[in-house]
Amino acid sequence: MMRKSVIFTFLLAALLFSEMVSAIGIAPARVDVYYEPDSGYTKDYGYYVRGGDDADIRLTVSCRDAPFLEQYIIPSLDAFHVTPGEVRRFTVTLDMPEGIENPGSHQCDLNAEEVTLDDSGSAISAYSAVASRFSINVPYPDKYLIATLHAPNVALSETVEFRVSLVSRSLEDCFASGVIKVRDSSGKTVATLYTREVFIESGESGFLTSEWDTDGVPAGRYIAYAGINYGGTKPAEAKKEFKIGDIFLDITNITKPGRIETGDIVRLLMLIDSYWNEEMKDVYVSLEAFSEGNRVSSSNSENFDIGAWGQKQISMFWDTGELEEGDYQLMFRAFYANTTTEKTIQVSIDSPQDPYTLIIITLAAAMAAIAVLLFFRRKRR
Repeated sequence: MMRKSVIFTFLLAALLFSEMVSAIGIAPARVDVYYEPDSGYTKDYGYYVRGGDDADIRLTVSCRDAPFLEQYIIPSLDAFHVTPGEVRRFTVTLDMPEGIENPGSHQCDLNAEEVTLDDSGSAISAYSAVASRFSINVPYPDKYLIATLHAPNVALSETVEFRVSLVSRSLEDCFASGVIKVRDSSGKTVATLYTREVFIESGESGFLTSEWDTDGVPAGRYIAYAGINYGGTKPAEAKKEFKIGDIFLDITNITKPGRIETGDIVRLLMLIDSYWNEEMKDVYVSLEAFSEGNRVSSSNSENFDIGAWGQKQISMFWDTGELEEGDYQLMFRAFYANTTTEKTIQVSIDSPQDPYTLIIITLAAAMAAIAVLLFFRRKRR
């Protein structure tokens, strides 16, 4: 028995290793380039490709939004052969002259493809590929800022500390200040905040901050919108969703079949959203069905844990085997931390459809479709 276990472990390890070796790889996976229009940009980057199969590798460069940049990205090799697991090293020269315009962040891919080559060296087919990304940032001639808003989740009555990260992508310095508006889940603005002014040098970064005291603000989901004025053609904008939490679970997105018939065992799906900054354990959901105010059935879900600010999908089953057709009220209760949350939906149970009736309806629909098709064909003739 011991010997079989050792052999199994060895074979499993060999299989995993072979899977790792059989995959083509390239490194580095990403290179960020910050171009200077007055001085250009020239640099050599060391690369390697790990072979997956016994195959030929072809290197190509593609820049989807700025194809004119492809001529400046020059691999030292165009094609080469590798064996499984072999590492082949080469260099890529990025040689960009002065005076390139087209401001913005341009994405260029260095593609390594496993190919089959003919006698002339042309690729017949490609069957596996990986890519390394060059992100080439060309500055704007006028003022231009990129903003990113950070807003943490907080517990009820805690202070939210907003932080706006700013990056200059222009040749000019600027002064920047911002306005942050907070809206609740209904879209209503519940707070308007202002930041101090900061100085951002060309090509450099900085940040703005502001605080919001949430004392008296109800728990829920909120979205913060930041507008940054810096003298550019339009303000820099960013948004971020965050939560103000309480010991509260919300039952959302309850889904059910479009039609429920007597005798069905109905699967009900729902999402449980946590608004608390700690994990909750041993949560469960109860289901009670009511008809004309009388409880007619009940069941409980399995117990589950849900992480801080987490979301969990659960399913419950409702047996309608002994219930009559009609309208029902389904009440869901989530039990957690000595409290509950309720959510109610309305459903209807129908009598089972006669299978012969379904067949007749299906045939009638098919015949109608054929008749319409023949009508249009005759009309064309």
